[in-house]
Amino acid sequence: MSSTNATSGAAAGWAARLAKRLAAMDPGLARWRVAWAATVSMGVALAVEFAYVRLAFPGRSAQTAMLLGAVAAMQGSALVLQRSAAARLRFGLTQPVAAGAGLSAGVLAHAAFGSGWQLDCALVVATFPAVAVRRFGPAFSVLGLMGWAGFYIATIFAPPLSDLPFLLSAEAVSGVCAGALALVLFRHRPRASLRHVLRAWHAQAAAVFRRAERLLDEPGARRRDGLASRHGRLAHTALVVEGWLADPGADANESAVLARHRLIGSQSAIDTIVASVLSLTVAGRKASPDDPGVRAAVETLRRLAQSDHRGARRGALRLLDLLSQHPDTHEDTCGDLRRLSTAVIALADAEAARADGTGALREAAEAARFTPVVAVAASGALPGAAGPAAAIRPRGAGLLGCLGRKPLSLPMRQAVQTTVAMALTVPLGRLVSPAQSYWSLIAVFIVFLGPATREELAVKGRDRVVGTLAGVVAAVPVNHLIHGDTAAVIVVALVSCLLGHFLVNLSYSYMAFFITVCVFQLYANMHQYETGMLVTRITETALGAAVAIAVAALVLPVSARDIADVARRRYLRSVGQLLDDIETSVATGEWHDEARLGMRSRIADEHARQLTAAARPLAQLSWTPTNRERIRAGLEGHAALASRLRGLTVSLFQAPNAFSQEGAAIRYLAHLAHSLAEPRTARGPENAHPLKGEPNPVTHHLHQIAELLHAALPAGSPLPSLPDSDRPDGAVLSGYVRARTGAPIDGATVIATDPGSGALAARTRGGTDGLYRLRSHTPGVHMITVSAPAHEPLATWALLDHERPGTADFVLDPAGDDTGPGQHVVDDPR
Repeated sequence: MSSTNATSGAAAGWAARLAKRLAAMDPGLARWRVAWAATVSMGVALAVEFAYVRLAFPGRSAQTAMLLGAVAAMQGSALVLQRSAAARLRFGLTQPVAAGAGLSAGVLAHAAFGSGWQLDCALVVATFPAVAVRRFGPAFSVLGLMGWAGFYIATIFAPPLSDLPFLLSAEAVSGVCAGALALVLFRHRPRASLRHVLRAWHAQAAAVFRRAERLLDEPGARRRDGLASRHGRLAHTALVVEGWLADPGADANESAVLARHRLIGSQSAIDTIVASVLSLTVAGRKASPDDPGVRAAVETLRRLAQSDHRGARRGALRLLDLLSQHPDTHEDTCGDLRRLSTAVIALADAEAARADGTGALREAAEAARFTPVVAVAASGALPGAAGPAAAIRPRGAGLLGCLGRKPLSLPMRQAVQTTVAMALTVPLGRLVSPAQSYWSLIAVFIVFLGPATREELAVKGRDRVVGTLAGVVAAVPVNHLIHGDTAAVIVVALVSCLLGHFLVNLSYSYMAFFITVCVFQLYANMHQYETGMLVTRITETALGAAVAIAVAALVLPVSARDIADVARRRYLRSVGQLLDDIETSVATGEWHDEARLGMRSRIADEHARQLTAAARPLAQLSWTPTNRERIRAGLEGHAALASRLRGLTVSLFQAPNAFSQEGAAIRYLAHLAHSLAEPRTARGPENAHPLKGEPNPVTHHLHQIAELLHAALPAGSPLPSLPDSDRPDGAVLSGYVRARTGAPIDGATVIATDPGSGALAARTRGGTDGLYRLRSHTPGVHMITVSAPAHEPLATWALLDHERPGTADFVLDPAGDDTGPGQHVVDDPR
């Protein structure tokens, strides 16, 4: 019995871990939903088409109708991307019309021209409207694809004109199947999607903590890269949450503004944890894994990875207490460990407030208006590079340069490029294989579907060839295994459809791989499979991809470098606008519009993501490691800047009055960000002066933002510094430390830690009456930790201000009593 229970427990644990990994891989389960809809629609269409032909057309082969219906249903599953029932109904009624129009045009063209090159030319002519129609929206993009696919299928199977009514009825049946499934089974459920994407956020946060724990336990370059990659995915998921919060049907348990506030706070704490771990493991200054403080940090991160926030908080408190007892620890290591500990405590407190539905911002946030900053598609995808691409004039004159005198919309530019590429591919494909040149034509059309720049298209073309090659290799043993078994072929087709749609966002090569495997099984089932087809398939696909890449580079070319430059300037402008709003609030002393600051912070995050997406193809296609590393370093710098801005925003939420003397510094940073957005004027103000002394908790984020903006200045530019702060030094916090019984605790240790740098700002011991007096020469928000022998440590936040000394009384729990975090009453100047 015990072994059975152990086995079931291990299976349950494995299933839970798998569920978390899937949630982290697919935020909101949107990709899974689209893949499942495509697969179910395809399977139902195959069954319904078979029954329809047997009942309505007895004696006729059902293969053509099943294949046509399966393809149409799979494409028609895009119905699930429509948010409203009315939109789904409209799309469901028009998709059979679009597919039928393309099929009819193809059948008529074949009847007029036969199967020669004239038919291919007709397909080329049909390509332009099929692509240009994308300008009217995503739904029209699918309709154009379905119309073109109908024409394409007609050129392959070459049905006689007399079969057209039969084929049109098969198209209508598949459309009804896809529409009914979308309306009944795959309805738009934004509330469930928001719940799933929040679960994905927590799963990815746990994955970040696992990577951080392993890196700290055993430092290495690959583990550092893995942690940075996971951290980037977490930032992406935070924006997906932002997008789903904007959906009117999401109906979150708390206001969207409050959810945004909480998420920014948690994300900022995770940013600090990751930065601390990376600093502890940097080459040349690696902390020893055997160090007691490092071991305690590893255990704290392990608890976070297990979502044990309460245990992680206790571990962070013990780590702070350990560091206070070993002042001889290397200062850099000690500072990073303190910074990590304070961030863990902040994260645990934020999670506790979220679970309890409490928090100082709740009342104000509930009444604030939520302004969305990012639109997430029903498929869970965030906007790509198409937006910036529309504002860019194609590079150079190029071929058809007369069309590039002013920016073209992306669909019109793609329509011209795709049509030119198809026209060039027709004779070249027939030279390779007159009977199967259609493979090169579909490669051209699909490669142009989506990419906004020549570099993105080159990546997709490469993935198409790689996936096809791998699919051809895999198709041979699969064909020998299931040859002649129709049921097995259908199962392979359905599994390929599911996995291809689910994995396509990771790399298009997965979709190409599974589609190739599926296509060759269908050929084998129709007794048209030949070994020579494998080589022809690879050759024709490579030809189509090569022509598409060449046309994208020569005809109305748009470079990813230009897109990245536009995205960079947009990002820096959003940084400047956020700092402008902060400086205005500092100058006026009005902090009631915290929702606006949260919105501005998220706008900067979204523009940083768009910059990364625009520049990624440049790194993927870079031939030299030096150039690839340069691009990567630049993107890491912009991601770090977004992280520091989140930290600054959270600091303002916690204690806005702490920045009342920093208006000049914030104004300077805003000016510098705006000037960087205009490359010709990228320089700082002339009246900037060096900041005296070390950064304090108030100016710590400002110093880091200044360093990152200075690094973005053009080579040879002067490096201006932050202006002087007018804030006086010296701040006092005092109060009593007592036990739960009310008795004073003698000799309690009270420590103030700068949460930004991890520096020990002040330390004191209480007297016999429990009275302590803490003086710090670095004003600002500090993490205050209190510890005493035989008692559980306690941590809270307090603002130390010279102009108004604060008071804070603490009540410590007995050692071993972990029922609560103790109590504290703070009267500080916040």
